[in-house]
Amino acid sequence: MSNAVDRLETVAEELGVDTDSLKPETCNFVSRIIRYPKMDEALKLIDGGRKHAVASGKGTGMLLLGEPGVGKSVIIGKYVQEYFGVPKANESDVLTKCPVLKLSVPAKATVTSLLSKILRAAKHPKPTGSYSELVGRIETLVQEQGVQMIILDEFQHLLRRQAQISTRNVVNEIKVLMDDHGLAILLCGITDGFDLISEHEELYQRFTYEQIALTPFDVQTEEEHAAFKAYINVCCMIVKDSGVKCIDLTSKTMLQRLLLATAGKARLINRLFVKVLETSDLSKGINNADFHDAYERARLNPKIGMKNPFKMSPSKVNETCGWYK
Repeated sequence: MSNAVDRLETVAEELGVDTDSLKPETCNFVSRIIRYPKMDEALKLIDGGRKHAVASGKGTGMLLLGEPGVGKSVIIGKYVQEYFGVPKANESDVLTKCPVLKLSVPAKATVTSLLSKILRAAKHPKPTGSYSELVGRIETLVQEQGVQMIILDEFQHLLRRQAQISTRNVVNEIKVLMDDHGLAILLCGITDGFDLISEHEELYQRFTYEQIALTPFDVQTEEEHAAFKAYINVCCMIVKDSGVKCIDLTSKTMLQRLLLATAGKARLINRLFVKVLETSDLSKGINNADFHDAYERARLNPKIGMKNPFKMSPSKVNETCGWYK
């Protein structure tokens, strides 16, 4: 989710308040997208796959995989927003250009429902109809509106073993889109999606151009520690940019506490900061007690049970979290 208004609405819904009720410091934090090395690498690889498809005229298949909360939706949203905008004010003499289309795969996809969602993503005036009608509109869409890439989010819905029998037909339709139109297709979904797509050998072979695996932040290697520290440092800078004093969050123990509290997932890190900003007296600044109280209200990492990482002793935190050698 890349739109700042959408992110604010999501945060307000999670907190059970109106967006107008959010503190300005919270709004400032939520409005920012924090860039980090894995995001930049993923954006570069995705763009490379699109360019390859355009240059070669052959379909290019890519996978973007990761467990919930590691930033997949932010990355694809950022790609669409930063590189193209869908649709954006890029007019031809006839139709608005739509180089990239992003849509979520329906939970029980059929060929016609998938094609209809593609047309809806392009804001086509006639997104429904018979199979032959939809195929014709897709062909016109690709040719006249310059479609180069289709991003299919939550693609694991398509391949789940309990999905309806039309799965194979939909899989074949994706191959047709790639082969007939030379499109770059990015399948985005949870890590289990890799096992699911590998069961469809012919489709899997088409998605070996780039396979991008996102993982949570960690501190088990020096490189991982540096990336996590940099991310948390930016979070702290955003808070301070709003005029709020904040304790040093990049010390070894605080990084370990934050990692335990959020399982290293960017979504949960951001959610914890939002909770702290909304529930603390910001005139006094932010300290460990504020993180403790916020975590008591929303225990984000069930893997550590009822333990509060901001209450644990430094030695216990180190024992539970670990650290790079």
